[in-house]
Amino acid sequence: MLRNLLPVLFCGLALCASGLRAEDKKSLPPIRALLITGGCCHDYTKQKQILPEAISKRANVEWTVVHQGGSSTDAMIPFYENENWAKGYDVVVHNECFAGASDPAWTGKILKPHREGVPAVVIHCAMHCYRDKTDEWFKFLGVTSRGHGANYPFEVVNLEPDNPIMKGFGEKWPTPKGELYIIEKVWPSAKPLAHAMSRDTKKNEVCIWTNLYTDRTRVFGTTIGHHNEEMNDEVFQNYITRGLLWACDKLNDDYLVPAKEIKIEHVPDPTANQPKGPQGQPTPARKTGGKKVLAPKNLALGKKATALTSQVGNGHKPENAIDGDLSTRWCANNDQTGNWWQVDLGQPEEIKGCRVTWEFGDRAYAYLIEGSADGKTWKTLVDATNSNNKPQVCEHKFDATDVRYVKISIPGLSPGAWASFYELEVLGKELVETVVYSEKEAQSRKLLTGIKAPPGFDVSLFAAPPDAGYPTCLAVAPTGEVFIGIDENGSLDAKPNRGRVVRAVDRDGDGVAEEFKTFASMDSPRGIVFVGKTLYVMHPPSLTAFHDDNGDGVSDRSEVLVEGLGFDLKFRGADHTTNGMQLGIDGHLYVAVGDYGFIKAKDKSGRELQLLGGGVVRVRTDGTGLEIVSRGQRNIYDVAVDPYLNLFTRDNTNDGGGWNVRLSHVIPSGQYGYPSLYINFPDEIVQPLADYGGGSPCGSLFVDEGALPAPFGHAFYTCDWGRSIVYRHPLQA
Repeated sequence: MLRNLLPVLFCGLALCASGLRAEDKKSLPPIRALLITGGCCHDYTKQKQILPEAISKRANVEWTVVHQGGSSTDAMIPFYENENWAKGYDVVVHNECFAGASDPAWTGKILKPHREGVPAVVIHCAMHCYRDKTDEWFKFLGVTSRGHGANYPFEVVNLEPDNPIMKGFGEKWPTPKGELYIIEKVWPSAKPLAHAMSRDTKKNEVCIWTNLYTDRTRVFGTTIGHHNEEMNDEVFQNYITRGLLWACDKLNDDYLVPAKEIKIEHVPDPTANQPKGPQGQPTPARKTGGKKVLAPKNLALGKKATALTSQVGNGHKPENAIDGDLSTRWCANNDQTGNWWQVDLGQPEEIKGCRVTWEFGDRAYAYLIEGSADGKTWKTLVDATNSNNKPQVCEHKFDATDVRYVKISIPGLSPGAWASFYELEVLGKELVETVVYSEKEAQSRKLLTGIKAPPGFDVSLFAAPPDAGYPTCLAVAPTGEVFIGIDENGSLDAKPNRGRVVRAVDRDGDGVAEEFKTFASMDSPRGIVFVGKTLYVMHPPSLTAFHDDNGDGVSDRSEVLVEGLGFDLKFRGADHTTNGMQLGIDGHLYVAVGDYGFIKAKDKSGRELQLLGGGVVRVRTDGTGLEIVSRGQRNIYDVAVDPYLNLFTRDNTNDGGGWNVRLSHVIPSGQYGYPSLYINFPDEIVQPLADYGGGSPCGSLFVDEGALPAPFGHAFYTCDWGRSIVYRHPLQA
């Protein structure tokens, strides 16, 4: 203790003797911080700006930022190849995600400067790095963690209010969003500063701590920081700043002053123009379409926007409509008429027109576009207040001068439409190089409008109407053909001869199908599995095998494996009947049964079954061995099967207490409570893994594909059409 105390006493005496004034403190040399970032699953492009700027506004720190490795999980980034990569820096901030970089020698190269005394800050996904089958990286972090729970806000409890790092933190901090890591071990060298209760483990998980690595190197750690909303929170920015200063042994008033200027130097990524696949192989070029032409400049791009009302809590802010990104939009916070949105171009401009991309393409919007030089006196540029047109993209040409402010007012809305649009472009007289698209390409882009994928993922259109309208289910062959179940009845109509399975083929490998064939026709296709030359189709009330004997992409013959499994169109439309289907490694087809159940199902051996209500049934691919797996699910649309024959479903709980979405691990012979046990007799049923509140669950799929990067290649996914979201569920046995 005396050894640790003497330097502190010496520093205190030296400061008293020097009598530093405030202006002298600012003349101290800044802390030289190195931020390493990149890899899978996070918005590193924005976070590498948020984090350094926030800290430099609070402390005298200047930055070098290294963003390398793309979106892969196994990158061994070029920056670390230099043995002296950390030379010249006072602290290293690790915010990278490279779990698949698993060579112990590589981990050793990264840890070498830290062993020699270079302090560190480790943020969130740094927990998910360098899984080399040793504990060396975990020892450096101070905690061992191999996974995290679901995304949800959580409350962080301050365990050490007297610790200088936690000054100003308060007793508790509710995170705006969150992804809480599960801590298997806190190393003896680490000291927890805060924890949060995990919904997944039902335990308090450490989320802020300090660590003394190799008895000489200070490491400050936090598992918080998955979302930009967390990094933008003042509480996060304050404690991460104080943690960085603590790691440098400079947590004092001399360094808790803003930097004179925010200095951020970015190190180029030499691999930035070399796209790689999940295992490092080159990826095939994807056709992006379009051609470059000269077109009017968008004067509104990136300017200041305001609105009468906005759904700020849902992220639909005014500035989203001028960010050039068709996956973000502005939306009023109510469905009332009279809302308006406005952009300040910064100076008076001559404009030649404008273009609005609305949220929907099948609704009529009545709107008025006006221009003003001062924001007070307005002149009409476009009057579409009596329009019944329904295009999603509305372009208007006109000539106007001395326009600084452009306002769009929405006095009329069709049912189901709010005042909401993805982009408003104000077109100037200057021509700039831009990309335009053919009618077919434009249609594809329009269908993708608003679809947003996480970092590292690309969204493209594989097939679209009229070739693939009303899809209800999908199956993919190992050779790449995609089978699309199409039901033009939707779920409620009950007209015969409107269903089929289409075989779609991408011949040139550009990610877009060019060839479409009807493989087989049937009413109400709801689940399909393709094996060898046989397509198994669940089309209530039958499960049928369609065989393509000559391999030409069209079924040559068929045989009914199970009959009476659900209800036909004479009863009602195909909703709430038998649905999705998956093949397990045990050779059984597992079928999701909606809550209408079935009265008398018979397999090829003559076995008969009855199921009152929803559940899961299975049958062998030869049509024998029909049996009930589980009961008490409500209208499950799919059942997911993992390689170990674990079954999962996503459905509703409703037995009088609301339409909550529940996620269940399906135990053979399990009872899941619908319609009357979930609330009233919870001890008599298998409880769900999670209850997510209101929603409309549909698809479920377990992906086991080694070509995909971790953690996406071995994962459980579900859909919720009410929320328009695909979820990945990290599972823990």
